[in-house]
Amino acid sequence: MQSLQSRAGDLKVEQLRLRQIINEKNTASILVGLFAKSPINVQSSAEDPEVENLLKRPVDEIPDASKVSELPALILPGQHASRNAKALQESTADETEDGIDYELLGKDRSQCSPEELDRIRRERNRMHAKRTRDRKRLFTEQMSEICRQLEDENDALLDYLTKIDPDHNFVSSIPRMEQSSPTLAAQQEPFETVDPCSLSDGEVPSNQLSKLLQAATAFEKPATSTAKRGRPAVKASSQSAPAKIPIPDILRSIASSLVALSDESSASDDSHDEEEHVNMLSGPGKRQRTSSKYYSVSSPAATAVGC
Repeated sequence: MQSLQSRAGDLKVEQLRLRQIINEKNTASILVGLFAKSPINVQSSAEDPEVENLLKRPVDEIPDASKVSELPALILPGQHASRNAKALQESTADETEDGIDYELLGKDRSQCSPEELDRIRRERNRMHAKRTRDRKRLFTEQMSEICRQLEDENDALLDYLTKIDPDHNFVSSIPRMEQSSPTLAAQQEPFETVDPCSLSDGEVPSNQLSKLLQAATAFEKPATSTAKRGRPAVKASSQSAPAKIPIPDILRSIASSLVALSDESSASDDSHDEEEHVNMLSGPGKRQRTSSKYYSVSSPAATAVGC
């Protein structure tokens, strides 16, 4: 509701700006035509009656939120004197289709039992809630219609301004209301796609293998029949086995090749890691054995010198 009000106010301000620009252009054209030596063709707004009426319309008559009509005041039976009985009957006759018991609401409270008073209170709450919804709906519908009317009028003024001054660039900062709702395709979320190049060598075969295995298990599921409601299920004989859909040979070959590929890649990775581990350990081991040899050779000399 607030957005519609602000939109109508912005459209009204835009129309006033367009009217001011057009009036200035017309005044300048008239002055140029008066003081020009040669006759100049001056395009008047009288050629377009709609534009002429928009330019002559008072500012107070431009539609806005204050022009929205409200719901008529509800007069319940028994609230006023009998002189308005005819008017009351006409007003209540129009409201008989909304599901509100106006006769119950028009009863005298002093002569009602506690149960009737409770019913009257609930019915009155229903009536006020319904009138609030109707008031909001009516305001929204009328404000939307006012916004569309202002948009059409501003477009007509803008077209006329373009005719009298093609070089004038008037840019509207107010977006137009969309008539159609967004399509289902625009509301759908995009699917997530994965680039196979971004995956490692071990992830691509495993993902494909898992998908193929899921497809194979889907083919191998037995075709079971469910019993309909109200009908007994047909029992399968002991000799007949549940029917299975055979797996296509191409799926079997692709799955076996992918399994072999994954096994070879894992085995090559393990052997490569083992060779690196042996190379890392071989260097320090040799140095350690060499140092121990030198120590064993030099030990007798050390003992001889000591002696």
